[in-house]
Amino acid sequence: MKVAIYGAGVSGLACAYQLERLGFTGQIHLYEEKEDIGVGNLWME
Repeated sequence: MKVAIYGAGVSGLACAYQLERLGFTGQIHLYEEKEDIGVGNLWME
């Protein structure tokens, strides 16, 4: 089985982590539009 996670921010990484922690043996693909992963919405003024 394959799982696609759109958005590699905090929530997307947490989802992938939980799938692996629960013993998911399929493929997990993370897709991210930005260059960095693991960052949330940053509000810069």
